[in-house]
Amino acid sequence: MAFLVDLRKNPFPHLSMPVPGRPGMHSAPLHRDLGLVEYAVNEEQDPPQIYVSRILRAD
Repeated sequence: MAFLVDLRKNPFPHLSMPVPGRPGMHSAPLHRDLGLVEYAVNEEQDPPQIYVSRILRAD
């Protein structure tokens, strides 16, 4: 949940990277090395809308 709160402040965190082959998608690590989250940002709306696609957990 903390990640979603952080995304509201800055939709492109410091470690965020684009997802290859998926235009408009980004991935960023979750807190405490729990995995990665993939999400899309619609910057045309004010405030920008964030859509979480999936969470990849590290097991």
